Amino acid sequence: MRTLSLVGESLPDGRPVPVGPLDGLVALDARHGVFPNLVMTPILSALWAFDQVKLNPSALWRQVPGLLEGVDRRFNLFNKDTTDPKNPTFEIHPDAEGRLTGFDTATDLWALFGFQTTFGLFRWVLKRDRAATKKQIKSFAIGFLASALERWTPESGLPKALPKNMCAQEGYAHRLCTQDDASGASVLPMLIHAVHRHTSFPEQVDNHVELFRCFVPLLHNEAYQLAPYGVGQANFVLSQDYDVGGDGHAAELYWTVMGKALMRRLKSTNPTTEACAMSAFPNWQDHAVHQRRQQTGCIPTGYEMILRAAGAEGVDLDSFQDDFDLDINLGRGQVEPKNHFGSVASEVHRKYPWVEFDWKQFGTGHDKVAFIDEHLAKKQPVLISLALSSFGGRGWHIMPVVDATDAQYLLLEYVGSDGRVRTRWIDKLEVARIHDEYDGGCEVAFLSKLGEPTSKGESE
Repeated sequence: MRTLSLVGESLPDGRPVPVGPLDGLVALDARHGVFPNLVMTPILSALWAFDQVKLNPSALWRQVPGLLEGVDRRFNLFNKDTTDPKNPTFEIHPDAEGRLTGFDTATDLWALFGFQTTFGLFRWVLKRDRAATKKQIKSFAIGFLASALERWTPESGLPKALPKNMCAQEGYAHRLCTQDDASGASVLPMLIHAVHRHTSFPEQVDNHVELFRCFVPLLHNEAYQLAPYGVGQANFVLSQDYDVGGDGHAAELYWTVMGKALMRRLKSTNPTTEACAMSAFPNWQDHAVHQRRQQTGCIPTGYEMILRAAGAEGVDLDSFQDDFDLDINLGRGQVEPKNHFGSVASEVHRKYPWVEFDWKQFGTGHDKVAFIDEHLAKKQPVLISLALSSFGGRGWHIMPVVDATDAQYLLLEYVGSDGRVRTRWIDKLEVARIHDEYDGGCEVAFLSKLGEPTSKGESE
C-alpha cells in the first residue's frame, strides 16, 4: 500500500492557544476546523471504502497514528504573502520543494486540499515558478482544464464543458488524477494533453503525468461552509456547475467519493493507469455489436455479443436481435413489455437447444458484486442490469462488463451504427449502492452452456 500524506495550502493568520504538545500552529492543526474535515474524514472514509469491498485495511491502520499524532505527513505547500489581501502570493515552501524532489511515484500518495493547493502545485510542477498570485493560479486552472477538454473522451464520463465554479474545477482535476484508466482511452488522453500544453519541460511529460496520478485533489475546509448546504460538494462530485433549481443532482455524497478515490489510489500499483485490470472480457472490442433498437434491444444485443465471443456455431447472429427482441412490437399492438433475462433466454434455447443462458437475482449489492467478480476472474462474460433512476433516467439498462479493476467495472453502454463505442467506468461500490437503494436491476445473466448443433433441424 502507498504511504498517504495530507497536504494543505498555507498556515492561517492568528495565534493558537497552547494545548497539550501543540504550541505554535502546524499544518492541518488539530485545534482548527481543518482537522476533522481534512484529516479525520479522509482517513475514516478510506477505511469505510476498504470495508465496503472487503479488503484488508490493516496497512492503512498502521499509518493512522503518524497521520493523527505527528506532523511529518501533514504539511503545507506554500508560504502565503497577504500584502495584497485580495490577491495573495503563494510561494513554494522549501520543505515542500524537498518533498517533491524526493517523491516516489511507486510508493507515495498525496491528498491535496483546496483550489490553490491543487492548481498551485500543478503550476509549480509544470512551470517551476517559485511564486504565483491567487489570480495567476486561477488563470492557470482555467487554461489547464480547457486544454484537457480539447482531448475530451466520452469514455471519461466527464462533462464536455469547462466548469466555472472553483469546487467543480477541483472535482474535474480530481477525476483526471484518480479515475482508473486501464484502457488508456478515458481520462489519460485529456491529462496528457493538458500537461503537454502547459509544461515548460516537454521532455518530462511522462514524469509529470505519473506524478499527477499520485495526487488526490480534494476540497478545502471552506467548501463545507457554502450555502445552500452541500452545494460545494455537489459541484465537486458532478465536476460541473450545479444548478440548484435543475434536476442534475449529485448521485453520491462527497465523503464516499473521497473515500473510494483514496482507497483506489492507496492500493494502486501503477499510478498512471491501473495495473490490476483483469482483462475480464478478452478482445471484447472485436465482438461488440450495434444495438439496433436502443429502447428495447439491450438483452438480445448482450446475448449476441457473448455468443460471438464464444464462437457459437449454428446460430444466425445476423438476425439474432430481430429474432429475440420480445418487445420489438411494443407500442405497436404489444401492450406489456416481455423482455427479461429469463424470457429471452428461454426463446433462444427453444430455437437453439445447445445454447443456454442463465440468470441470477441477488438480495444485496455486495452479493451481486461478488458474483460478478467470480465470473470475471474466470473470463466468463456477464450482463448486468442497472437501474437508470440512479442516473436520473427511467427503467433499467443491460450492459456487459468488459473490463475491471479491483475497484471498478468498465461497462459497454452502447455501440452506434457507425461503430462508435460508448463505455463507462463505474465503482463496484456504486454498483452495490444502486442495487441496494433502487428498485429492480437486481439480476446478472451469463452463458451457462454452449454445445454444438447435433443436426441442421435443431437450428430451424
